[in-house]
Amino acid sequence: MKNKEAYKQAFKHVHYQKEVNLSQKRIPKSLITFVTSFSILLSTFTVTYAFDIGGYTK
Repeated sequence: MKNKEAYKQAFKHVHYQKEVNLSQKRIPKSLITFVTSFSILLSTFTVTYAFDIGGYTK
């Protein structure tokens, strides 16, 4: 049995109930920009806190 036949046999019971259309909903560019900026800002503060760049010493 070749790989192609094995895959067909393994997945023959898997069926979609309805068609998936990924182009129906679009994410606004402003939201993408905001989320990206927030992620960069949060990661910058996290790295700054981890390296203790602020000069806090015990």
